[in-house]
Amino acid sequence: MPTNQASAPSKEPTMAKTEIVSIKNHLLVSWEMTKGSLKNLVFLWLVMLGVSVGLGIVVFALGFSTIMASGGLAIFSQPEKLFSLVFSPTGSMLGLVFIIAGIAYTIVSTGINVASIIALHSYREKPQFKDLLNQALQLAWPVYLLGLVIGLITLGGFVLFIIPGIIMAIFLSFAAFEKIFYQASLMNSLRGSYTLIKNNFGYIFIRFLVVIGFYFVFYAFIPEFFGAISESLRNLYDMLSGLAQILINWVAMAFFLLLYNQVRQKTDMKNLANITWMWGIAGVGWFLIIVASVAFYSQLPKLMSLIRSNPYQYTQPQEGDANPIIFDENDGQINPEFNFGTDLDTEGLSAEQQQAIEEAQQAMDDYFQQLNESAESVE
Repeated sequence: MPTNQASAPSKEPTMAKTEIVSIKNHLLVSWEMTKGSLKNLVFLWLVMLGVSVGLGIVVFALGFSTIMASGGLAIFSQPEKLFSLVFSPTGSMLGLVFIIAGIAYTIVSTGINVASIIALHSYREKPQFKDLLNQALQLAWPVYLLGLVIGLITLGGFVLFIIPGIIMAIFLSFAAFEKIFYQASLMNSLRGSYTLIKNNFGYIFIRFLVVIGFYFVFYAFIPEFFGAISESLRNLYDMLSGLAQILINWVAMAFFLLLYNQVRQKTDMKNLANITWMWGIAGVGWFLIIVASVAFYSQLPKLMSLIRSNPYQYTQPQEGDANPIIFDENDGQINPEFNFGTDLDTEGLSAEQQQAIEEAQQAMDDYFQQLNESAESVE
């Protein structure tokens, strides 16, 4: 295991060398770490907000302009045109732009999280903001790659009835700390995290449950409690909790960082645990993902053919006829958002309009029956 420290300050948070720490004191120290780093944490959050808004505007502008140039918002009610756009060169290029923007956002977000972790770790020294950004630039890419590998491993586990993925996600939750503070290799970051949590599982798991319980109370129980009293009170809580969430996430980050520091002080890291079983489970899961993907894409031309053969025939009603819910007021066609199962009301309609509705409903039933038969053949 590499022992050289990253460029982050090396001083451990208070109580890091204490083997058994009460949950109360653990929370208090986490709060102190957050308060001591608050200035830098706020600046980092503002940077992330700016990047998010900027990328969001670019992506929205590109997507909206492409949709409007391809027929406007009505394209969402026309499956054939929508699929044609998605698989056209323009759609493919737009999809590539979205993917690049998503990757850029994730890397920047990773760098901000790295800088936040270092700020919390060095809460007594209070490092300069520019120093945090420099350290984040150095570590963002390797930590991003580490997170990508962890995501692939856990996704493979989730495919096998979810539980293996949850277990592996827990065991690998300290890997980023190993990379940030000890510059461990990718493999040793994974093995180091597994070693730390496996050797201190009970101590760590209880504190995991504390955090999960807190989030449950904050985001589920309290909103329902206020909602039972008054809907306006629930709305007020939702608005205030959105602001409080930022602070809560910082405290939770400090909580896990402190937990990591505590268990690492008392764990022998000379012989790292083997994680071959994780690779095996992830491999089986990804094999199933690939098989399912190949089966789906082999049936994609058939599904596209079904969509193109959509037999909807809209009948133009007479001007001034009743029931604009069924018939669009602008063009007189049957409203594509109309729900035949719940909204059907033919009272006051002409015989021609009732016949149009019956024909459209029958066409819809036939269409979805074909889709169901196609889905069953894929299975």
